[in-house]
Amino acid sequence: MRTTFSPNAPLHERVVALDADLSPTERKVARFLADHPNEIPSLTAADLGQRIGTSDATVVRTVKALGYSGLPELKRVLLKALADRRDPALMLAQSIEHLGTEASVADQVLLATGHLMQEARHLLDPDTWRTAVDIIDAADSVLAYGIGQAGSVAEYLALKLSRAGLPARSLTQTGLSLAYGLLSLSANDAVVVIAPIRHFREIDVVIDHARSVGARVLFISEVLGLSVRGRVDAVLQTPQTNFGPAGSVVVPMALADALALEVAARHPDRATATWRLITDLRHQTVGSELDVDPLPSPTAGDH
Repeated sequence: MRTTFSPNAPLHERVVALDADLSPTERKVARFLADHPNEIPSLTAADLGQRIGTSDATVVRTVKALGYSGLPELKRVLLKALADRRDPALMLAQSIEHLGTEASVADQVLLATGHLMQEARHLLDPDTWRTAVDIIDAADSVLAYGIGQAGSVAEYLALKLSRAGLPARSLTQTGLSLAYGLLSLSANDAVVVIAPIRHFREIDVVIDHARSVGARVLFISEVLGLSVRGRVDAVLQTPQTNFGPAGSVVVPMALADALALEVAARHPDRATATWRLITDLRHQTVGSELDVDPLPSPTAGDH
């Protein structure tokens, strides 16, 4: 007996719920649909069958098993979801609406974050990951770019890379400040663009300028990878976060940690020497240990 879903149930939730009910081939189709929601609207059933390695009839049968009347309905749902994500207020309202009542909000956010991390591991292609690390490692310096919440990821990545001994800076501005920030970009640099959901005009400006000077570009996104393929050197896709309580920058932040740590692991002497220099400079600045001893001082009555 097939599982039934509410009309608003997201695609990825349907795929997880039906995993045990699907045949191996249907499961393969369902997983592809869940992993590539931004590509589905532009593909026919025959296109999908060719991409996945199965027949168009199997694609249509799987779509119906997931609770849709057919591929056209799935496309309409995915296009609407992409359009809704351009409205942050609507996204917040949908996230609140989908909160359950059986667990605390904190518990739901932590569980959702854990699921996102598992999905991120599934999506991470080893060859693409090596290319991403190579892009950063081969650069003389790295420029990390993001707007809004993604800007916090850009700042974090630049900080972590700098601590690993690789010159890096973040750029989170728009307008004239963005133009000034791009002036020093050269062919020996790498650019990391963090754009989880929304395709701002500034993203195109950064990518186009990087290409014009010969800098390599790594792109981290949840839904925009298809729109920039052919214009960037590598795309790290992150899982869907629509409707869920976990934030859209949770996985990009973890990827920033992983990128910086692997660069540090490739050059451990440089990374440790940089940290020693940072510590020495900090001590010179404050004149003593900056951190407060977390242990209380012993008193006369203690034995």
